[in-house]
Amino acid sequence: MKLSSEQLKRFTEVFEIKAKSVILIEKKNVITIVINSVIIFDVKKELVAEFL
Repeated sequence: MKLSSEQLKRFTEVFEIKAKSVILIEKKNVITIVINSVIIFDVKKELVAEFL
């Protein structure tokens, strides 16, 4: 799921990062975060639940 411009703004403010695009890929209880087309890390779903 690619974040909308509003979600992207909130995401970058919450996690204090600079990004042109953020994609969240859901796999069961893990979310893979792709920032600017680079896979950054896997996190538990609860950490980014407000953006889903």
